[in-house]
This record gives sequence, C-alpha cells and structure tokens, in this order.
Amino acid sequence: MIETLTRLFRRRRRADIFRYKVGRRYRYSDPIVSSMILAEHHEYLPRHLAEARSGDMEAIQICVNAAREAFDAGDLSDTECIKLLFSLELSIMALKQRHHAFCRMVAAHGCDIGNLDPERFAALWFTRHESEVRQAEIHRLGIRASTAELPLGWFAATRDTLDEAQRDHDVHVQSMTQQQSL
Repeated sequence: MIETLTRLFRRRRRADIFRYKVGRRYRYSDPIVSSMILAEHHEYLPRHLAEARSGDMEAIQICVNAAREAFDAGDLSDTECIKLLFSLELSIMALKQRHHAFCRMVAAHGCDIGNLDPERFAALWFTRHESEVRQAEIHRLGIRASTAELPLGWFAATRDTLDEAQRDHDVHVQSMTQQQSL
C-alpha cells in the first residue's frame, strides 16, 4: 500500500501529463518535450497534420514518422500514430484553455516559475508566443498613434474640459498637416 501511495505522489510531480494508450497500457509523455522533438523533426511541419486530415498520403507518412520519433512508438500502426498527433494537438489546446487566465496574469505581472506545477508550466510554455505577439501589437499601435491623426473624442476623454480638448485637438491637427506637407 505504501508503494502505491508513493507511486501516486511521484506521478503527480512528473511533467509527464500527456497520457495516451498503446494497446492495453497507458504511456505518459511530457508535451513540451514531445512538441520540441516534433519541431526539430527534419520534415514535419504543423501544416502536415492538417494536410493529413484531408488525406494527403505524403503528409500522412511525414506525420507517422514524426510521431514514431517523438513518442518512441515504433510498435504503433500508422493510424494510431496519426491519432496520437491529433490527441497531442487537442491536449495542448485544452491545456492552454484551462490555464488561459493564469498565463495572461503571468504575461502582465510575471511569476516565479520554479514553484509551478507541471501542468501550469506547460500551459505557460505553449502560450509564450501569444504574449510576444500581444506585446508587439501594443508597440505597433503606439507607434501608429504617434504618427496618425487622433479623433476629438480621444482629447475629450483625456482633458478636463471640452475647451481644452478642442484646443489641443486643433494643435494636433495643425502639427499633423505640417508633418504631411514636409
């Protein structure tokens, strides 16, 4: 009984949170490591999975080879390999959705990743690019706002009185017309 409890607690600490069935047994895999192996595969691209869904034989073979390499699953059939890649994709999407709010908070405020459980850490790892894209969009909008004409409503929302807003808007429009004439 003690061994069963020890195994149960040890399993919770592991990062092997992606579970898939092979025959009658379940295997566990770290989704981060599996996706990194898939990313480093010499032929596999994420579009191959979509092409395999439509029936492209070349894409199916590429997906099968990548799945066998990423999951060390030489004993799986071609169909099982494709199902395994689909289930990994669905698992990653569910992981990102389940921890979406947490990842947004970390992107805004930061956190100590050393104390995270493996599931939250994996969700954070998979959403890291979304935070970078959001940050780039914020910079783009800031640069665009400095070179574009702002509406009167923006000035009205940021000034105390409507007269101040109208005056500042007129100054802004004049400076924009001067810049455009240069």
